[in-house]
Amino acid sequence: MFGNKYLKIALVFLALVVVAGVGFISWKIDQEINDIYSGTDKNLINRKPAVDTSGWEIYRNEQYGFELKFPLTWKGVEITTGEENNAINYDSKKYSFKFVKFTHPQKISSKGNLGDIWFEIGIFDENNWKLAQGWGPLGNSGDKFFGSAHFNGAAPDDLLDRAKEITAIRSTFKILE
Repeated sequence: MFGNKYLKIALVFLALVVVAGVGFISWKIDQEINDIYSGTDKNLINRKPAVDTSGWEIYRNEQYGFELKFPLTWKGVEITTGEENNAINYDSKKYSFKFVKFTHPQKISSKGNLGDIWFEIGIFDENNWKLAQGWGPLGNSGDKFFGSAHFNGAAPDDLLDRAKEITAIRSTFKILE
């Protein structure tokens, strides 16, 4: 009888710890989401490139208000801009955004044509950003929310370095003042 009392107290204490832990984690996630949407930090991800980017070329887009750098291996990169009005997220909700797409100029590897290696910067308003899933957040400025998506598909070994460079290129993303 005496042991059951302490067992019940221990179980109640354990349940309270679990509930408090779940509550704290939920609160922390909610804080991070609010930071993304509040605009308090112009570049949400404080990144330092893992590689030296000082010799890279700068791409600057005054229209959308951002810049980033490219390594020499992306010389001749194909840059397209546009607007997507019928994008659908995982919940089948439509959203729209503007984009700047960067496609690596080497489309064919020695192992065959396995598709392009590309990434794009999406420019969203707040409502569309909340619907956009699968985009890596880059930051926000006022009513513009920036995200990135990429495709390196089945990049063969001889193009794998180009695919890895996308991470370094993304790390140079900067919102213009």
